[in-house]
Amino acid sequence: LLNKADLLSQEQRVIWSQYFLESDTKVLFFSATLEEFEGIDEHVDVEFGSSTILRPDQVLQVMKNLMPKQTVTVGFTGYPNVGKSSTINRFLTSKKLQVSATPGKTKHFQTHIIGGSCVFIDGPGLVIPNLNMDRASMVLGGILPIDTLSEYGPAMDLLCAKIPFEHLLNHYGIMKSAVLKAKK
Repeated sequence: LLNKADLLSQEQRVIWSQYFLESDTKVLFFSATLEEFEGIDEHVDVEFGSSTILRPDQVLQVMKNLMPKQTVTVGFTGYPNVGKSSTINRFLTSKKLQVSATPGKTKHFQTHIIGGSCVFIDGPGLVIPNLNMDRASMVLGGILPIDTLSEYGPAMDLLCAKIPFEHLLNHYGIMKSAVLKAKK
């Protein structure tokens, strides 16, 4: 279940869908934040490989079709703050999981029975630091919250080493001349 599919264009989803089909990977496109779904016919059978962003009820139907006589267990894994808990909340009748912009809100594994035949398991973000990681690396990797930094310099240096400075200037609309004047 690929969350945040609304950030891709239809053309991009078609290309990714084709890629996953060719690599024999079962994928469903989803968006935990999308409230309105345009152009999805209520009576169309959806299945793995579709480039359409599916509604929660359609995702559940695909899961039930996968193993019709058994309970399907789905584990949600990924980096911190990618939308694991938000995704599960879209399937629940009431918002039960707390979400936060700060990494590390989910502290332990939680199970939720959805639609009577699916069990969704939510867990903390899976990022395991290596012994060479400093605090700046762990903040940029989403392992530690940014407010654990007492000094921003090392994190900014690392960020600028990973992302070309031109991209940062363009993304945030900063004029290069203003940066050059500030350096003097």
